[in-house]
Amino acid sequence: MILEDTVRPDIGLEDLGAGNPLPLYAAMRENHPVCPLNMEGMWALSRYDDVKFAMERTDLFSASGQKALIQPDWLPDDLKRDLFITVQDPPEHTKNRALISKAFLGRTVQSLVPFMQDAANDLIAGIRSGAETDFLNTCARPYVCRISDRTTGADSDAYLAELGRWLQLNQENLSENPPPEYMKALQANMVRQNAIFDAIIHDRRENPREDIATDLIRGRVDGRALTDEQLRNALELVITAGFFTPTQMLCQAVIYLARNPGLMQGLKANPDLIPAFFEELMRHVAIVRALLKRTRHPVTLHGTTIPEGALVFLLLASANHDPARFHDPDRFDMTRPNIKQHLGFGHGPHICIGAALARQQMRIILEVLIATFNGIDVPPETDIRMASSWVMNVVEELPVTFH
Repeated sequence: MILEDTVRPDIGLEDLGAGNPLPLYAAMRENHPVCPLNMEGMWALSRYDDVKFAMERTDLFSASGQKALIQPDWLPDDLKRDLFITVQDPPEHTKNRALISKAFLGRTVQSLVPFMQDAANDLIAGIRSGAETDFLNTCARPYVCRISDRTTGADSDAYLAELGRWLQLNQENLSENPPPEYMKALQANMVRQNAIFDAIIHDRRENPREDIATDLIRGRVDGRALTDEQLRNALELVITAGFFTPTQMLCQAVIYLARNPGLMQGLKANPDLIPAFFEELMRHVAIVRALLKRTRHPVTLHGTTIPEGALVFLLLASANHDPARFHDPDRFDMTRPNIKQHLGFGHGPHICIGAALARQQMRIILEVLIATFNGIDVPPETDIRMASSWVMNVVEELPVTFH
């Protein structure tokens, strides 16, 4: 990797996902804010204002860039899916997202607080003080899955297991010539995912319920019902929107509180600060490191022109550590006046549909956890198993001892 103030840096995807990327991001912001990568047709934006601009300007930066991750050109037609709002731009995106938002937000955030409180109390009560537990798989994941199952009627745990395998496969899918065994594994995985959603769709058509799946089936866009493929994608979006951020951020919250016991005591004394703690953690810790866009026209920023059709990596984690937006960005500060300006949930028309749910989920379970325990022990950073790439940085296992 060559990054000094050269004409063309030598930065690849492996660099964006290796170890702690913050020093690299800082150098990119300083020397190459509009950075060509060492794979042809790929670029990266690292400054806050540029990343925010690209998420706002759908006339210049298209969400179709996500296809490079989810559905690359080499994927056979029988494996391609109607990706629906994930890769749509306005005005189609606006109409279709409105349908999903109505079903999702109406049922989820407003009506689930008592259920979330019961789930949090039950799972935290099951943690034995002084005994080591895998917090991810015994508390964080079950908590979020219970809520997802309640809202969608899906077996979220079964689906998320398949989704996890799919994400693992997709870490490599920018390769132009994947091996046959990769294609077979991807195909089998997508068949299993579809079967889970098809069973839900069939059941709700025969036996409607008061849940999101039924609302989506009944919903209409321009007088037309969603196709089965669109319904699958909508259900997938609803489940994942309310899963990855709260699950991973809950693990990151436990890690941070363990390493900052004074902060935990402060939150115990003043639980009203828990929402601010979550917002600053979203800025400080990179769960989703980057999003993808594709330029619809040539775009010139800081004197550098990105050509039409280029794949552009929006480095959210870099933007959230940009000193031009956040004073002393590497310091954890819950009193920041612009604490909610982080891009952890994205921004613009494609802002995370599950943001309100994630905030509520985190507030509720952190209140219970912090009120119940006085201290937390976690392993050293090098002993926590992580899965890191340019896309995401996630905990795979988290041994924790509560006191």
